[in-house]
Amino acid sequence: MRVDGAWIDVPAADVTRQRVERELLAEANKLARDIEKDDLERRVIYADWMAGQGLTAESLDELDRVLRADPDHRGALTVIDRRTFPLERARGREFSVELYKELVMAGAMARPVERELILKLLERSVGRETLAPTFAHELTALGNRRREFATLAYRRALVGEEVPELLRRCALDGSTAVRAGAALALAANGEPGVAVPLINALGSTSPAVRTNSAESLGVLGAMLGPRGVGAVLPALVHRYSALAQGGGVTRPPAAHIYIGRQFAYVGDFDVEIAQGASIADPQVIVGTEGIVLDVRLGGISGWTTVREARALRTSMEQLSGEKLGASAEAWTAWLTEHESELEIPTAPATRGE
Repeated sequence: MRVDGAWIDVPAADVTRQRVERELLAEANKLARDIEKDDLERRVIYADWMAGQGLTAESLDELDRVLRADPDHRGALTVIDRRTFPLERARGREFSVELYKELVMAGAMARPVERELILKLLERSVGRETLAPTFAHELTALGNRRREFATLAYRRALVGEEVPELLRRCALDGSTAVRAGAALALAANGEPGVAVPLINALGSTSPAVRTNSAESLGVLGAMLGPRGVGAVLPALVHRYSALAQGGGVTRPPAAHIYIGRQFAYVGDFDVEIAQGASIADPQVIVGTEGIVLDVRLGGISGWTTVREARALRTSMEQLSGEKLGASAEAWTAWLTEHESELEIPTAPATRGE
């Protein structure tokens, strides 16, 4: 058997079956060719089959591919739980404070499956009480990858904790991955009321906060299911309509700008005969050279309402499954027609900060 690239002897009594590796890999490659690129369900089944055949590394690669496409894919997480893949970083090592610190830091740069394995080992070894202060610190760390790993911890081992800080990450964090991870962690609570502070943030005076909140609400609403869509989608449509009334949805005005110069030169002479003398009058011609550019004003600062409108549309499309374009009237009409079908909460289930 090969472990970590090296061959080791296995007692005959421990061997239940054997296959030639070359033949097994050929069969695996043949099966892979029949799987569509975006068919995550079949890829999970394929990964599970490879794990059962002893192709551990290949199985982990396939599960990584699934988790990159869908970080919370239930089938992939089930296979990871059931197969109990070994964590190579901790193989043969006794759990200690040094290993604990090493694993927390390693999780920031680890591949998706390894992150899941690290969290499972940490939760099993030290428990929630030790993990909570560690990841509360990591959630505000300078490194983007460290904060992103912390949001995963709040989706898996620490569900329901640090809700105010996760809300701040959704609205204020400069990393798209961290904001998405924080939204997924909040969704793990299962309560639509957790979206209320982000809905309120859509009215912030900061365009960055409004845009970040719109993006996070799309992720949060989708993960919460029909109740989340009902809680979030109307607020997004109303904000989009208000933005359109302020001129932030339509395309900015266009104009032309000319950059060039004019110059004069003598092009010819008019020759006249006067009293036996030749007189030449110069013909002065004005020339023009330059370029005409078609320009459009995008804004006078680094953050425009166009970006906010795009974030709102992306989240509305994600939650509604519709592609209605940039027309605020079309989105308002759609909401009016379908609002009775949405599961709109009558009151928030939780109180956010």
